[in-house]
Amino acid sequence: FSHPPELTSFCTREDCELTITCTDAEGGELPCEDLVFPEGEASVNIALTACAADLEPEHCLAEQTYNFSFVPPTWTQVATGAAHSCGILDDGTLWCWGNNGSGRLGDGSTTQRNQPTRVAGDGVWIQVSAGGQHTCGIKEDGSLWCWGQNNENQVDSDAAAENAYNEPHQVSDATNWIEVATGGTHTCALNTENELYCWGRDLEGQLGPDPVTNGRTQVEIDDGGTTIDTFVAVAAGDAHTCAVTAVGANGWCWGSFSSGQLNGGTSGDSSPRPVGIPVSDENYTTTTIAAGGAHSCAFVSANQISGMRCWGSDSAGQLGHDDPPFVRNVSVLSSVDVITTGTEHTCAIQQEGVNGVAYCWGRADNGRLGHNENATTVPTAVSGGFTDWTAISAGEEHTCGIADDTMHCWGRNNTGQLGHSGSGATPTPIAWPYTP
Repeated sequence: FSHPPELTSFCTREDCELTITCTDAEGGELPCEDLVFPEGEASVNIALTACAADLEPEHCLAEQTYNFSFVPPTWTQVATGAAHSCGILDDGTLWCWGNNGSGRLGDGSTTQRNQPTRVAGDGVWIQVSAGGQHTCGIKEDGSLWCWGQNNENQVDSDAAAENAYNEPHQVSDATNWIEVATGGTHTCALNTENELYCWGRDLEGQLGPDPVTNGRTQVEIDDGGTTIDTFVAVAAGDAHTCAVTAVGANGWCWGSFSSGQLNGGTSGDSSPRPVGIPVSDENYTTTTIAAGGAHSCAFVSANQISGMRCWGSDSAGQLGHDDPPFVRNVSVLSSVDVITTGTEHTCAIQQEGVNGVAYCWGRADNGRLGHNENATTVPTAVSGGFTDWTAISAGEEHTCGIADDTMHCWGRNNTGQLGHSGSGATPTPIAWPYTP
């Protein structure tokens, strides 16, 4: 019972009279419209009776009864934008909360939501990504949808597209999309052919070489006469993009470069460049890559040198090492499964035995790190004693993560992006609107 059920009559006659009654566990009457669990109650009952109108004797079908018992929502994915958050439940429904400017929550309105609200439309969602003021997701059928601000064509690259969409808008007719990444004002997505396409703002070169005006650009990199045109992972930052090649599993980045976020170098241009050893080396495998405000991180797997690397801006210690802007090891973490980069902070989940422990570091304002340390370059475990983190996402000034199937958020909460009434460094479960 993740949201109020839509009940339809089981009577096929046009003159059928349907009676619906709703009660709590003790038989007390409840309003059936916008039905939610009463405070303190974990069960509701619904009874349906259908009778043919104006018949003597009365002719009615047998009463149908339904019981709905509360089960806490089980979250499987999380994504955070500049000031909004989204998550997917195990039933494939997609929910968002926080700032709803330009319709970025996808619920058909522009009303701020302090609790999760279901994204409009049907279908099963398998992935979601939240950007600056827009959101994108992929459904089980491989279709790609985006919504929110479209002032830079980050939702729909068509010249005739609207300036904003407050409900999911299908990006193309293709149904072979497998991964989408939203940046500040641009979007990139991978398909089943390992082709990478980007669209939106390109002033800083974040769409890759030779962008198409008012269209999706397929990223093709010239590597000394060899064309790289297949990828297995993509990450979109504020104004730069990083990806992992299908051949060689090497990390490349392009776009804004002045802080070293492409490969640790602060000179040159916005053209795609390999990150460097070991992130871009035939002897190593880059398994995860992330792009933040003006920094980037990756995890590299090898027999002797596995570990997490970060490079770019270190304005608040978000690199996790003391040699910015270069590509260097984050020495505290050795077996990272998840990496997420916010505007000026970084978080990761490391497997320690059978448990996943979440760490955050960088700027600490508003409690975005989830612990009481000040701005720090040292990855520090998120507070609360949780040792079963499975997902985490760093936004601009807030963070959300999933521990024990429960969505927790912390940090700044000026527009409801935490999904609960609190704020600060304590990971707190979001306020599920259908909780008894």
